[in-house]
Amino acid sequence: MKKLFTLIKTYPSTTALLCMLAVAVPLMLSPIGALAINPIGGQRIMVMDGMLWYNAEYISEVFTQLGAHGRQVYLIFHVFDCLFAVTYAALLMTILKPLARAKWQWLLPIVPAVFDITENTLIQIMSAQHPAFWREFCSNTPLLASIAPVFTLLKWLGFLACLVMIVVLLVQKRKRPRKLLLFDLDGTLTDPQEGIVNAITHALHQLGWPAQPRELLATFIGPPLRDSFADTLGMPPELIEPAIAAYREYFAERGIFENKLYDGILELLQRLQAAGIPMALATSKPTVYAEKIAAHFGFAQYLDYIAGANLDGTRERKADVIAHALEVLAPPPGTQIVMIGDREFDVLGAAEHGIPCIGVLWGYGSREELASAGAQQIVRTMDELLEVLT
Repeated sequence: MKKLFTLIKTYPSTTALLCMLAVAVPLMLSPIGALAINPIGGQRIMVMDGMLWYNAEYISEVFTQLGAHGRQVYLIFHVFDCLFAVTYAALLMTILKPLARAKWQWLLPIVPAVFDITENTLIQIMSAQHPAFWREFCSNTPLLASIAPVFTLLKWLGFLACLVMIVVLLVQKRKRPRKLLLFDLDGTLTDPQEGIVNAITHALHQLGWPAQPRELLATFIGPPLRDSFADTLGMPPELIEPAIAAYREYFAERGIFENKLYDGILELLQRLQAAGIPMALATSKPTVYAEKIAAHFGFAQYLDYIAGANLDGTRERKADVIAHALEVLAPPPGTQIVMIGDREFDVLGAAEHGIPCIGVLWGYGSREELASAGAQQIVRTMDELLEVLT
């Protein structure tokens, strides 16, 4: 069951389409659905429901033949019809959401569903009041008979508006400049505090260095490891390489997975990918570790490339990592490149290449740190970030 919910969350458009088909097929195969697509003789009336035109006299005769079960069959048909409208609206919403920029646009597909359900409710009221429903609909209930087609017309105008908006948004999307997003890893996509702090504690113990507060060791998240050992702890140069070796001894086996994704990251990446925006990772963590983390937590599939540091200590600075990512990805001229990270190192590294950086506040950097470094924008939530990036 948990895997099912994960699939639904990861592929909402496909799920909505399957739901719509699951409702549509029984609807078309139901007795009323079969009659509706095979009308014979009689006077047609201006009532369209479930995407079908009905023949009043013929269906009335069939109701008579069905006897006591006719009304139940008709009620079941309209339940399916309402479900069809809702799932169709859900499908449109999942298509629109990664394209739309205003939240009200996502709600537009709900309007046709409301009209459809209201229309069916009116028809059920008329059916309860008049046993010979379809004949009475035409002759004895002129007011309701005129209201229901109005709701039908509004329903289809709503569906048409949704489809037109999808076309418009797709055209606008094609006109937008191509984008490339570079994501930091630690503190942006994942929270690595437990693994990193434990690995540093292990390294200090191995070297006989005095134990340090975990809060202090958490500041190692973000900058290159060599800089943190030297600047934060004042470690002499001759001990830095042994410290890094002891750190990696623990981190490679245990610390690498003492880590967790921030809530909403997979959905964010999935929506950005659905919007057609290429993404890559730019991290000061060694590439071999970054690749294992991305594969383990299931977000490697959304990335075009994973750029990280080398184990030999080269390409550790964020600016060097970004330069390597750009060399490999070779974005065409005019591409809007954006860095997303949680520390000043991300902002400053991107600035060396003239790339704007969006700072996120769910990581380890403060608003003051990001603002003073020159972050173009600072966001608090995944939804804010998605709105800015799309």
